Amino acid sequence: MDIMLKWIAYVILSAAETWIGYRLFNTYLTRNSVRQRYYWLGVIFYFTFQMFSYVNESPMFSTAAYYFFFATIIAVVFFSDSLQNKITIALLFVIMNYACKTAMTGIALAWGEQTLPRELINYRIVMDPWSQMMAYTVCFEFMGYDLYSRVEAE
Repeated sequence: MDIMLKWIAYVILSAAETWIGYRLFNTYLTRNSVRQRYYWLGVIFYFTFQMFSYVNESPMFSTAAYYFFFATIIAVVFFSDSLQNKITIALLFVIMNYACKTAMTGIALAWGEQTLPRELINYRIVMDPWSQMMAYTVCFEFMGYDLYSRVEAE
């Protein structure tokens, strides 16, 4: 893949995951009184972490603990709900994210097992940007209905 397209895909992926997290947290949790600029620093920090994981082509589950840690820190610092709710929403975010990535990887591996020679299949499981975009589309579709219905109810 052309390097410029790859970087554009990384920016889109990082922005998409950051936006999904932003919408999820703002829908299910109540913002506290932390200043808006600090809140945006948290969003930028999460986006930067996403970019770092994509640029380094981290294997799929190698950053799950970091995702959960950062999502939990964001929930604790910027929202005023109970700790149980904050951790639950952070865990929901990470689990939905990886469930969709795992589904796309499973589909790709099943297809690859049938069509490619075994020596060409990479089992390190680093998803290319286009597979990640498909996974985020699936993730957004799963969460979208619930997020939409909560926003409409308000």
